[in-house]
Amino acid sequence: MRELVWLGVLLLSLMGALCGPVNAQPMVQDWCARAVSSDDGEPFAQTIRAQVTLNAPGLAPDLQVLLTRQLLWARVWPDRAVQVHLSPYDPEVCAAAQERQAQLEATLSAQEVANFQADANRGPLMLTLAQAVIQRAWVRIQQGETAAVPQREWLHLFFATNRQATGLPKVGEAFGAERSEVLTRGSVEVSVLRQAKFQQLDNPAVLKLEKTTAPSEVAVAQAWRELSPAQWADEIRARAMRFEKPGILVFIHGYNVSFVEAAQRAGQLAYDLAFPGPTVFVAWPSDARVIRYLQDGRDAENSWAATQQVLDELTTISPNGPVYIVAHSMGNRVMLGGLAQLLREQPQRRHAIEKVVMAAPDVDQETFRLNWAKQVLNLGIHFTLYASDRDLTMSFSETLQGGFRMGQGGKNLLKMRGLDVVDASAVTRDFFGLNHSYFGDQASVLADLFYLLRQKKTPEKRPNLLRLDPPYFSVWAMRREGEQK
Repeated sequence: MRELVWLGVLLLSLMGALCGPVNAQPMVQDWCARAVSSDDGEPFAQTIRAQVTLNAPGLAPDLQVLLTRQLLWARVWPDRAVQVHLSPYDPEVCAAAQERQAQLEATLSAQEVANFQADANRGPLMLTLAQAVIQRAWVRIQQGETAAVPQREWLHLFFATNRQATGLPKVGEAFGAERSEVLTRGSVEVSVLRQAKFQQLDNPAVLKLEKTTAPSEVAVAQAWRELSPAQWADEIRARAMRFEKPGILVFIHGYNVSFVEAAQRAGQLAYDLAFPGPTVFVAWPSDARVIRYLQDGRDAENSWAATQQVLDELTTISPNGPVYIVAHSMGNRVMLGGLAQLLREQPQRRHAIEKVVMAAPDVDQETFRLNWAKQVLNLGIHFTLYASDRDLTMSFSETLQGGFRMGQGGKNLLKMRGLDVVDASAVTRDFFGLNHSYFGDQASVLADLFYLLRQKKTPEKRPNLLRLDPPYFSVWAMRREGEQK
């Protein structure tokens, strides 16, 4: 009789294990969840903090992640065609998620765990999740209150500089205008004035051509950190591999820019492009004075070796990329010298650099055509040039040095094989001072940069461009508002 009782207990236990909910210790995970859509009609990206409890014993860690991604997509973003990327919660990386958080709990029976495992083993295309599990999953989405006053979002930027360190603690005084033979690496925090209308989304303002972030809306924290080469590389690598493995954005500033202004411009670019990976700015020793134009030119050329070192380290961190380089104004001289040296010595590094953007480059057209183009074009790296015939600094540089500049648009626009050229003359209505920063001040230009860098669209697929020349050149113009494609 006793044997029959034990047999019955054993059978009931087995039936419960196969069919019923499992009450073993649940798995509790704290995620930074990012949903990304590439829908041309409505680009979308949103980051939330997701605290997920799974009652699914026996489910392998990689399948826990797959299950969590499916549950979040079905319960948090059910009406959008998105891919969900997960990274362990980090308040710095997940700073954009503070207004919206989700708590989710799901319980699977042992049979459902087994079915999920079997589907996963058939390959990712066969991976399914029973609708019953999705429907009974418990979820609560907490929507933060929008403050009555404008809010700020903090961004963590990395830098490398060959400016001479002063030893002073405040970031505005930490680096002078003299050149150093030693490269200093570090990080700095910047805060951006957020647009209240778009607080819940990562990127929409620039795509709707409504407003870009002004440098005055970017504040640089007084404290900064110096990092050893190993620390610098480790922190950048960790961020470059998060979420959808976005890679690294590199910004090289132009003429008449201080260290703090370089940080502001890099923060503006990273924020308006909603770049999810690490942003690194290269701060070469510009004198940050209008009358020091020629001295800045010499300092730019004397920064080639330092820039080569930076690009060497960044392409080592991400050997398969993507590394995106945006160089502005005279910073293109810094970029071309460093990149050419790197590719001469280590040509395999071209595989890591996916795109180079030359924004308003203060580079002589013939010098580029006869020298730089042979060293950097047609090696598998995609180059895009933005130019304008309304750029006052380009006209000033032409008068001072002779020869057309690459940043000049209109009738002087450079046309070359292997180079996508975008004439932004139609949308650059003002000169924006001697910093000629239309690439960061005009929403239409930044929107095109978003399509280029974030969605990796070729010119014919970017909605704001009109073709200017026959097919053997890739020359385009920014459309005026209302102009047909």
